[in-house]
Amino acid sequence: MNYTNDDSVSLLKETHITHDVYKDIQFLRDKKTCFYQVVCTKHDNSRCFIYIGYDGSTARRTYNRILASAKEIDV
Repeated sequence: MNYTNDDSVSLLKETHITHDVYKDIQFLRDKKTCFYQVVCTKHDNSRCFIYIGYDGSTARRTYNRILASAKEIDV
């Protein structure tokens, strides 16, 4: 389940998880704006942006926090 087909956006990491709120989390970087994004897909297939900003380390910490509160599954 890729967030975008735009070549300017790099999918850095995607993880399918078992979580109360989310089923999928994507860690993206927009090459044009240099924005990092952490995008989660909820169980009803709606998406929410957990983090959008220039700080890659904050984006990675946000991504890792969600993973820490979930149990990974094999897809």
